[in-house]
Amino acid sequence: MPDTEKIVGFAGKKILRLVSLLVVVCFVSFMLIQYSPIDPVRAYIGEMTVSEEHKAKLEEYWGVNTPPQEKFLNWAGNILKGDFGTSLIYRMPVADVIKERSIASFVLMATSWLFSGVLGFILGIVAGMNKGTWVDRAIKQ
Repeated sequence: MPDTEKIVGFAGKKILRLVSLLVVVCFVSFMLIQYSPIDPVRAYIGEMTVSEEHKAKLEEYWGVNTPPQEKFLNWAGNILKGDFGTSLIYRMPVADVIKERSIASFVLMATSWLFSGVLGFILGIVAGMNKGTWVDRAIKQ
């Protein structure tokens, strides 16, 4: 039993550290975006000319003039619900963008993992066959 308690305590501490790290990263990320000198509405509309009324509606819709504490709580609440918002670049839900991009990332990761594994295996065989020679030393470096 004591070993089980140690394992649970260790895992609990690690999970607590992970959660606290995620909270800090979320908070710092939010604050960096919050205090960025870039006007989000201007970045969204680009070079288009829009009326002040339309710009004010966009600011209200995005909550640009909302206090930072309220923005963070809304943002964190939406993240916890799984609502990552809408991508300004792709004009689609961020979750869909992540899904779409993660497939390509997974294929790239799997390909590189396979390639590095095969290459490492072959180089290991070559180094083993030429043990102590310059080829072995070059591969080990």
